[in-house]
Amino acid sequence: MVQQSGRGFGLSREAHIAFAAAYIAVLLTIGAFGVQRLMAHPPVFRLPVFASAQSQIAYRARPAPDPAFPHRISFYPRVALLNRQAGTVVVRLLVLRTGEVGDVSVIRSSGFPQLDAAALVVTGEWRFLPAIRNGQPISAEIDETIHFKLTGT
Repeated sequence: MVQQSGRGFGLSREAHIAFAAAYIAVLLTIGAFGVQRLMAHPPVFRLPVFASAQSQIAYRARPAPDPAFPHRISFYPRVALLNRQAGTVVVRLLVLRTGEVGDVSVIRSSGFPQLDAAALVVTGEWRFLPAIRNGQPISAEIDETIHFKLTGT
């Protein structure tokens, strides 16, 4: 029988205790074996480095999107969705020598602060192939246009 008391995720007392016991058993198992194994051989996460390909390029006028990290708008602000707001934001990105975005600023607003903020957050996480002069990567600015469009009715 399921209790409707508002606590315990809608589970009966017995089911809640069984769930908690199973959860604690998993935590103890991971704690006893998983953490020791993890500490003995910590995983190494490295991004692919294509330095040899970049060093062969003598000149790139402006930063280019890195094909290993596609540029996508991964979310639409909830408040903008609820208010049916759409628009276009133009942002200026400072792409560092490493290809990471160092600074983001709004050049042309959509008229909606939620969309402008979302564009700043999303584009700040993008990766680029940096501009190159005399075979060396340099920091450069690039303007990107972000379109927020509502789909459906």
